Amino acid sequence: MAHPYYHAVSSARRFGGRPDDYLQVHEFMDHTKSHLADSRHRLFLHNTWGIFFAEKILGATITRASDDKIMPLRPLLEQHVTEDFSFIPTLHHCFEDLPARPFAHDTDDSIAHCQQSQAELGGAWRDYLPIHQAFNSTRDVLADQRAQIILHNTWGITILLRLLGDTLVRPSDQREISIRPILETHIRRDLGTIPTLKECVKDIPIQPWMYRSAQPLSRSMAQ
Repeated sequence: MAHPYYHAVSSARRFGGRPDDYLQVHEFMDHTKSHLADSRHRLFLHNTWGIFFAEKILGATITRASDDKIMPLRPLLEQHVTEDFSFIPTLHHCFEDLPARPFAHDTDDSIAHCQQSQAELGGAWRDYLPIHQAFNSTRDVLADQRAQIILHNTWGITILLRLLGDTLVRPSDQREISIRPILETHIRRDLGTIPTLKECVKDIPIQPWMYRSAQPLSRSMAQ
């Protein structure tokens, strides 16, 4: 698997600037390696949905430290995924080896989760809508239980805290509350437990497309 540094060198050759300008972007795309040390770690962000989700967290643009030039982020993310896969897969393609089972029950949606958060923590149900909608955003592109695999896990909690922040000031009463317990309850309500990334992909075999077409960046960027 290519180290983020070599993706950064590739970015500098393609877009200008220095590798250090881009290193944090590529480290972010590959930080799932800290949870899962094989090519399946790429399934979570190396896809069309993951690119747009990364933009929400990192921003639509970056400012290069070497020359203060502002440039769009998405081409860097697309470059990273293409160098690893040779194409940009959809979320469906990434998880197509799993059966497409319907959701367990009709109340398993954002509004139902908001109502439960209100019952447990107070405030108004709308206070919690951004949190539960962020959790369920994968349903926009994968309308079955496989959508829960992407964020319903230990990594998903961490990445959503980076997106949403550690605390929420409820609009209804201006009370500040911690977001992590809300995320943990959301997962437990849906799955009964909070799985790791490794547990989420245990039924997905490592397929040749996940590694076979990766560009040999460590060799080509050293030239």
